[in-house]
Amino acid sequence: MRRRGLVIWIFFLPYYLAAQSHDSFDPLGFMEDIAAFQDEDIDYEELYETLLVIYGNPMDLNQVTKDDLRALYILSDSQLNSFLAYRKANGPLLSILELQAIPNFDLYTIRKLLPFVKVRPSTPRSPGLHKRLAGQPN
Repeated sequence: MRRRGLVIWIFFLPYYLAAQSHDSFDPLGFMEDIAAFQDEDIDYEELYETLLVIYGNPMDLNQVTKDDLRALYILSDSQLNSFLAYRKANGPLLSILELQAIPNFDLYTIRKLLPFVKVRPSTPRSPGLHKRLAGQPN
């Protein structure tokens, strides 16, 4: 009985992992989402081309500016301010998973943002994770 459960679990594991992939970005669906909520006069063709370029070369969250993030039309002003305040208070992000710790960020927004951003490995000057968690200075 146990063996049959293990076989079933192993059989369905690849399907579960494939469903968790972030590589299934649909640019047209993304543009439809943006167009549905925007009140501004936006050149959607230019925005689409810009997003495809950024998708091909994601922005580093440790180097990105407020205007760079605003150009994605994903984050609200309060989310932009929260992100910059978090980065200023805590230093460079260690992982893309750290987005979940930023106030005003929800999983829906983070999922929309993921195809366009990355976090480069920390530089030698930034403190290690154990020092940051312990609150020790550089």
